[in-house]
Amino acid sequence: MLFTLIILFVFIYSIYIGVKRGLILQLLMSIGFFISYGVAMALHENLSTYVEMLVPYPSPLLTEESPFALYSLDLLFDMDQPFYDGLSFVILLFLGWIVVRIIGRILDFVTEIKLDYRVDSIGGALLSFFVHYIGLFVILFVLSTLPFDFIQNQIESSWLAETMITKTPELSQDYYSRWVEDVDPDAETSFDQD
Repeated sequence: MLFTLIILFVFIYSIYIGVKRGLILQLLMSIGFFISYGVAMALHENLSTYVEMLVPYPSPLLTEESPFALYSLDLLFDMDQPFYDGLSFVILLFLGWIVVRIIGRILDFVTEIKLDYRVDSIGGALLSFFVHYIGLFVILFVLSTLPFDFIQNQIESSWLAETMITKTPELSQDYYSRWVEDVDPDAETSFDQD
């Protein structure tokens, strides 16, 4: 339930920010986000080795049931690599996003360019929502790899978080196959699609 409230708050905030920025500035910010996304996707594996040395992965307890809401017991001791890949990706994406925000502040004058108010507001809101959705998806995906009861219970009790992680078109299957499936291609998960 907590994750659902946080997600809804971020979605509402993203729409507000998009309307405030307008279409042109939000378009520039979105392009910067996707450039950061591409750089993070290209470089996260290189950073992952260093992150693994600095950040300890919590040891899951040996249990008869999987401590993960979305992954089977087969993956119990293999989820550290998806976590490190995901965390490295988030770090690079965040650093890129900081650069984009700084550039966005410099280009703030583009908000003075007048477009039709509805086009400007709705376009900015949609782009902002889309960018925030992808950012939330990545964060939730990384959180889903942590064997903490609190996080797993929140994912399990939030239909919105679980749906975002497992059913987002293109992204869910892509991230699963890129980060988790390499660990154990035969493991059962909530990502299995017929």
